[in-house]
Amino acid sequence: MRHKFTLIFIIVVALIVLATFIGFTSYTRASVERRRAESRENMATIYQALSAYANDHAHTFPNDPAQMREFLKYISEPQCLVNPSWPDESYIYVSGVRSDSVNAGNAPDTMILLESVPAQKQKQGRLAVTLDGQVHGYSESEFEARLETQQNRWRVEDRRWQLVPLR
Repeated sequence: MRHKFTLIFIIVVALIVLATFIGFTSYTRASVERRRAESRENMATIYQALSAYANDHAHTFPNDPAQMREFLKYISEPQCLVNPSWPDESYIYVSGVRSDSVNAGNAPDTMILLESVPAQKQKQGRLAVTLDGQVHGYSESEFEARLETQQNRWRVEDRRWQLVPLR
């Protein structure tokens, strides 16, 4: 009789542990997805502010510290500058992009806003906003390759390249 009780007790405890594990992983996954969606929204909001700035400034994006201060006035929700996934990291603006892509030689897939990710988490990929306003998710290797291609293209064109943290 005592052995049956012990076996039933072990099975019940194992089921409780399993249910807790499954519940925790589901909660964690949902939390990560929620923060990722919020980060996408933040980046879209920042892009809208960049577009508004460019429309008011002869189709040019901010390129120097004074222009960056002016641009930040276009941000209606300052909390959108905080990345919910990595609050200690910042979104990064790519200085040197011109919004008038017909005359500037920018491809629509030129990255204009990047998600800064801690080194130990880069394997999870990154988000980037392209000149056409789309928020894309890239694997780390794809992100690095796209960034290098863009940097090389700008070097050939003798364009200024600077990554500017937004906080």
